[in-house]
Amino acid sequence: MKVAEKKPFDLAFLDIEMPDMDGVAVGQKLRRIKPDVFLIFVTSHHEYVTQAFRLGAFQYLEKPLNDSFFKQEMERVVTAFVLRKQDYVLEYKGVKTKIPISQMVYLESSGWNVLVHTKEKDYKIVGKLSEEEIRLLDYYFIRINQSYLVNMKYIKQFYSEKVILWHKDKILPVSRKYKDNARCTFLEYQRKVGI
Repeated sequence: MKVAEKKPFDLAFLDIEMPDMDGVAVGQKLRRIKPDVFLIFVTSHHEYVTQAFRLGAFQYLEKPLNDSFFKQEMERVVTAFVLRKQDYVLEYKGVKTKIPISQMVYLESSGWNVLVHTKEKDYKIVGKLSEEEIRLLDYYFIRINQSYLVNMKYIKQFYSEKVILWHKDKILPVSRKYKDNARCTFLEYQRKVGI
């Protein structure tokens, strides 16, 4: 733990069976030190899966490791890491602001403006939601109706007429026009990220 407090790191592999402390307890301590660390548990103990995912584990790999699956998961975690580090540049009244794309929860069309709702605060920009949709095409955002573009990582539940977000349990409407495409895109996203 002392090394974790002093050295920078972004990924931790944890075995459930470790000397002195089990991997779940180590994961809890690492979360306190570095909340955004990617945790991957490697074990043959199935009974700890729920605890691991409550900690926000990126993956739970079973021993013996499957080389192909391990490679897939390494590519997935690298992709997630890169996406997390991407910034989005907003400009309003001549002032430019950089925000991490990973912090953007959803965008909302409001007249001639677009409101960008992040985990911390909201921003306003002049423009069209369709233009922002094109800019965010590679970052797992989906259009759920004429007024909303949502970061899929924040979708807690997807119903036919609405989505519920992890962020503040916000409920946003899904329109008939966008429903089928949005649902298919979201299911594909879930398969890709392993939800």
